[in-house]
Amino acid sequence: MQKKQHKILAWVLNACVLIPPIFYFSIVNTYALNIPYSDDYDAILAFLNKFVSSGSTEKVALLFSQHNEHRILFSRIIFVLYYEAVGAISFRNLIFIGNIELAGVFIIIIYFIRKAIPGYWNIAAIILSLCLFDLSNFENSGSAMAGVQNYGVILLFLLGILFYSLKSNQYLVPAFLFQALIVFSSGNGMIGSLCMLFFTILLKDKPRIIISGACLIIFAPLYFLHYNKTGTAPVNTLAEYSTYFIRHAGAVFNFKYSFYLGICLLIILAVSLPVTKKLRLAENTAPFLSLLLFILISIAAIAYFRSSLKGINFYTSRYLVYPHLLAAIVFIFAYIKLRAEKIRLVISLAFIVAMVLVNVQNSRWGEMGLKIAYTRLTNYPFVYPDKERAKQLSDESCRLKIYCIEKHRESDLHFIFDK
Repeated sequence: MQKKQHKILAWVLNACVLIPPIFYFSIVNTYALNIPYSDDYDAILAFLNKFVSSGSTEKVALLFSQHNEHRILFSRIIFVLYYEAVGAISFRNLIFIGNIELAGVFIIIIYFIRKAIPGYWNIAAIILSLCLFDLSNFENSGSAMAGVQNYGVILLFLLGILFYSLKSNQYLVPAFLFQALIVFSSGNGMIGSLCMLFFTILLKDKPRIIISGACLIIFAPLYFLHYNKTGTAPVNTLAEYSTYFIRHAGAVFNFKYSFYLGICLLIILAVSLPVTKKLRLAENTAPFLSLLLFILISIAAIAYFRSSLKGINFYTSRYLVYPHLLAAIVFIFAYIKLRAEKIRLVISLAFIVAMVLVNVQNSRWGEMGLKIAYTRLTNYPFVYPDKERAKQLSDESCRLKIYCIEKHRESDLHFIFDK
């Protein structure tokens, strides 16, 4: 009877893991339109307009070329593969590809959770599900370029450490390739490559350390080959920088009290680190420590470049995926650290309730953000700072049969009225 009850409970918990992604994807499905938005014009249309009209050598150079201060190789590979497969671009489908990347992040982290917490993995998976599938990431959830890039770099990092963690040496080839690819795939790609090296050091595996280190040494300098610096260096005080960092870490819970919540989260993290007095790691926690380092350095980089900008909020939604992941890791570490089953159960239930409330609150805010973008896109063409440039790019892409905005705006409006 007890075994049967445990099986039923396990099935219930497993079902609860799937509730946040189901809700998340249903909302995305409601608001995703086949219309470019903001950075989609330059990152996708302008790039493809040049790409389809270029020779082979120029095509390779375009894949590695800068988008603002970033190189976005992985995103551009996806855009090209989609275009070559379909013969045209669908921004709605690219939005879903970006969110499928988030689902990939979710699945890989669950794989690591099951190794670290085999008996009660689904409790941690529920927390992870509530943290990741949170609509406060609406700029990533509802934008083709932002989602593919920001979720993609995290997926590349996790794929890299996944293949480095597998024992057979045949997996070193894809691990090396993912590590090389991440360097050119976002502003924090080199941070990801560095943290992969950190992961192999935690594994204490010399061949993996050598390969990962060599990959970083070879490809990181190439990022700056023909690199053009954009903008001016940020001028921020230590107080501005540290406040931004702390508030960004706590922004997942509540924007108004994010500073205090951020301090609490970082204190709990420090206390819960899965390291013994002899500086030995708890079993199977190296992936989470590496991901933690990637998250913290990424938040530090965001704080460095944004804390001095006036009118730029610490809760810019496209970057909130990092504090969401941070909150999930803090829970995982706290769960591993707590040994008494009753305390574990109480803490788990309390955290689940808290994260449900946070998810509901953030989902209302995120859905409002998606609605605003949805209304703008369906009422005003060319949602981009430079409307003339947006029109020029759209006309060129229509001429090249890549994408015609008027055709798709018309079909999207029919879709809206039919609903």
